Amino acid sequence: MENSFAKNLERFGGDTALITSDNKILPYLTLALLADEFSLNFPKDSQQLVLLAANNSLESIVCYLACL
Repeated sequence: MENSFAKNLERFGGDTALITSDNKILPYLTLALLADEFSLNFPKDSQQLVLLAANNSLESIVCYLACL
């Protein structure tokens, strides 16, 4: 992970980060990897202003973390 915040999430490894509405348990490491994967959609070597319209969903949380 390049993002220091995401690296911080990784250190919690298999501890539970989220429990989704369908009771799926998501560990911190998985959440960090999903955010890292999503961040590949962003332009490299530039800072961008991002507007995020979010709801209470796994996708919104992953997008938010990827933007950090």
